Amino acid sequence: MRSNAAPQLSRRFDHHRDLGAGEFAADRHQPAIRGDQHSPGIDVDPLQQPGDAALAPWDQLLPALQRSNLSQAGDIPNKLATIGKRLARQGAPLRLDDEQIELLAEIEHGRWNVERLRGGWQLGEREVTRLVSSYLKPWAELDDEAREFDREAVRNLAPALAEAGWGVEDRS
Repeated sequence: MRSNAAPQLSRRFDHHRDLGAGEFAADRHQPAIRGDQHSPGIDVDPLQQPGDAALAPWDQLLPALQRSNLSQAGDIPNKLATIGKRLARQGAPLRLDDEQIELLAEIEHGRWNVERLRGGWQLGEREVTRLVSSYLKPWAELDDEAREFDREAVRNLAPALAEAGWGVEDRS
């Protein structure tokens, strides 16, 4: 782990054991979970060009972007709780309907906005190294193309969790 975020995230998970997050805390570092592998067939942001800092391999990724990936992974138990699920080793595969995908995508975008604002990012023409993003706005103000990036992140949860040996179960 190359990020200073691990102690904070680990403490956070200790408070959410009922979501299945305690054991998951270490697994969020797996490449499939932390999201540092670009899956074939997944659209890349059209504003990302070859050489874009956001497309770098994990070990060359800017520390802020590494922390962002880990934060997104760390929020998986919270998103699942929103739809009445919790993480479970060898649990059932995660299956999401369109309504759940839309809800979780909006939640993810809100999480991402808060993270970026706290990190000093500003709204403007996208330039990762200057902490500027054209997507730093409320969900309702995003066009459908921009929303699709968050939907795709949510759709990728099921295969990422399965690859890491995780599933879900209903919260009791």
